[in-house]
Order: sequence, then structure tokens, then C-alpha cells
Amino acid sequence: MNSRPMTENDFNPDVLNDIKNSIDRAEEKGHMSGKQEGLIEGEKRGIIKGRQEGRIEGRQEGRIEGRQEGRIEGRQEGRIEGKQEGRIEEKSSVAKKLLLKGMEIDIIQEIKGLSTEEINRISDEPLPGD
Repeated sequence: MNSRPMTENDFNPDVLNDIKNSIDRAEEKGHMSGKQEGLIEGEKRGIIKGRQEGRIEGRQEGRIEGRQEGRIEGRQEGRIEGKQEGRIEEKSSVAKKLLLKGMEIDIIQEIKGLSTEEINRISDEPLPGD
């Protein structure tokens, strides 16, 4: 490159126009590159934030769903246990009444499906509802 200053004779409008066009293209290219980098960075941040929010929301929904399922299962188990306890109580009540009427233990065992230990325990208990 020449180190001497430009003179009016050296001035070429086409060169100046080419320089201006080159600067404009470089600015536009820089702008587009910066915009693309910004979009990529924004997308990364958005994904991270979206995952965090999704995890929080998923946990909350999971807790709600878990509670609902737990309540349903608890009710079902309670009903089953209640029915079983009712059957046991009914067996005990009938067995106690049969014992009070003088029925033999082996016959009560056969009718109600109770063991000797259960019948002996029942005989010592008051009648349900008494």
C-alpha cells in the first residue's frame, strides 16, 4: 500500500462507492451473524427455563395425581377391611350365640370355619353390641 496521501487526481468515485458497499455488506453480515448468535443463545436459555418450569409443573401434577390415586386406593382398602372385619364380627357373634346355646365347639368350627383358639377367645368376649 502506498503511504502518500491521496490527492484530487487520485480520487476515484468508483473506489469510494466500492468501499462504502463493502462496509455496508460487512455491517449487514455482522448484524445477521449477531442476530443468529442471539437467537441460538436465546433458544438455549429458553430450553433450560422451559425444562425447569416443566419439572416444577410435572412434580405438582404428579403430587395431585398421587394424592387422588392414594385416596381411591385407601377407600378401596378400607372397604375391603371393613367387610372383612364385619364378617369376622358376624362369625364371632354367631359363634358366641351358638356357644351360649350349648352347641359343641367342633360343630361351630365346621359351620363357621373357626379354629379352636378363635372359639375359645370368642367364648371369653362379650357379645358384639353388648
